[in-house]
Amino acid sequence: MAENTTVSVPFFAPAGLPSVYFTVREGLPPTDALEGASLFLASAGDMASELPSDRLPGEARQWAIVYLIEMAKALVDAVVSNSMEASHG
Repeated sequence: MAENTTVSVPFFAPAGLPSVYFTVREGLPPTDALEGASLFLASAGDMASELPSDRLPGEARQWAIVYLIEMAKALVDAVVSNSMEASHG
């Protein structure tokens, strides 16, 4: 694996269990991973800002925000993990 790429990172871990569904692809260029993370976080932020302040949001919207944030975190972790391995390697 090239030094300046992502490592494989699982995400979408329901109930805290290791993911069996989705994994960030190994070898993804960091700029692509961070761009994707930025888009997921922007979407989550947009959804959260549209939540009415006078009532609780629907459960589906809450979970959508959680999943967008989890996907963004996995992308950032994939970049950071490989950078840390390369600097310690």
